[in-house]
Amino acid sequence: MKKKHRVEPTISYPLFVASTVLMGVALVIIGAYGMGPINLSRNPKYLLLSIPTVVIMGLGVAGVKHMKRHPTLLGWMGAILLSLLLTGLTWSRTLFPERHMEYLVEVLSISSAMGVWSVIKVYYQKEVQRPRTPPFGKRCPRRGLPVIITLLIVSSGFISSPDIIGDDEFSEGISVADFLAVQYMAGNLSKNYTVATDHRLGTLLNTTYGFPCTFERAREIWVSDNLSKYLYELEGNNSQYPPIGYVLIDDVMVNDSLVLVDNGPHGAVVVIDMWEHEKFSGEPFVLLERFESPDGHWAEVYAVNLTATYPIRDRECQL
Repeated sequence: MKKKHRVEPTISYPLFVASTVLMGVALVIIGAYGMGPINLSRNPKYLLLSIPTVVIMGLGVAGVKHMKRHPTLLGWMGAILLSLLLTGLTWSRTLFPERHMEYLVEVLSISSAMGVWSVIKVYYQKEVQRPRTPPFGKRCPRRGLPVIITLLIVSSGFISSPDIIGDDEFSEGISVADFLAVQYMAGNLSKNYTVATDHRLGTLLNTTYGFPCTFERAREIWVSDNLSKYLYELEGNNSQYPPIGYVLIDDVMVNDSLVLVDNGPHGAVVVIDMWEHEKFSGEPFVLLERFESPDGHWAEVYAVNLTATYPIRDRECQL
């Protein structure tokens, strides 16, 4: 008689199912009704694309017990959860609650990998001691496990490459034309002047290349065709930033929406149309370069000729 040996406990299936279902229900509720600063798309397409992430997080919650031997991972997760708690209590405008989910997915991915690996070891060992009561009263099919894992990996690969338009309200994608425009600015333009652009491109320019950007501090430049109304923004908006020397515009800002983050984690969405875009073809704006990509996206870099604003400034001073 062959001797059977004990195996390490695997993930808790009831905990996996319960956590996955609860997170899925929460996702649907938040997507349908919203929850404070958390802003999810109500488009069913994107809720369906979130299913693999929910499953991975469910596996991660159920596999947390495998992290006991890895205090660094537990500390990592604990720090994120503590930050999430403090953010919720203080209603922080700097550390957004929903972004903590992105950080949490990283560590839960490691936890879920540990759990999945433990399941694989159990079901593919030649001689194991099965529990007296299999999960849910029946054995999990030996052949079904690799199919489930394969589907999870493949679906996760698809959702990790979203369309450039994230949802019906705003885009966070960067096109090839945008990248070329930013590279051009980094190599040829001075960082002593501010760049007027949206939050998406401004974040890239500011965090990666050190350009000061207007972000939410300049709005009239996008919605007004009267230079006198946004002259103070060009000059630095009461010294909130250096004078605006450049403007970066792309097709997403013109054809879809321009996002400025203000008065909350997501702020207001300011939409500009082609008529307002045309004003940048005249003074005080000068087109420096236009970049296009094969997929139809484009980006334009303008310089601001501040000397062209002197007559208006002098006229206002006389008044």
